[in-house]
Amino acid sequence: MYKEIRNLNINGAIGQLYQELLLLLLLLLLFLVLFLFLFLFLLLLLLLFLLLLFLFLFLLLFLFLFLFLVPGDGWTPPCERGFHPDHPRHDGAGRAVPWFCLRFFVICYLFVVFCCSYLLFVFFHVDSIFTP
Repeated sequence: MYKEIRNLNINGAIGQLYQELLLLLLLLLLFLVLFLFLFLFLLLLLLLFLLLLFLFLFLLLFLFLFLFLVPGDGWTPPCERGFHPDHPRHDGAGRAVPWFCLRFFVICYLFVVFCCSYLLFVFFHVDSIFTP
């Protein structure tokens, strides 16, 4: 009888240890999943930042091409095509008035800068709400 009671106690201790180990495993799995989601979220933010940086550099490249490329070398910038000589944005010599190109790209540049700054504002201030 004493052996049976002792075996039951050992089995109960082993069962409790098994439950605690299972709980620890579940918590570890939960932390791993949360870490994976956090890592993927930060990776997504990094990719978004790189995409916006690439868009910014691409816009600067086109700003350079459209404003400083010399027309007449076989490729004419699109902002200098398609104007009738009587059009107000035409300088009478077959080219567009330069400020038209500049205004378009300044608007695009400001739009990209606004979007980047807004996204940075949202990400950093939403994150700072949860920190003490």
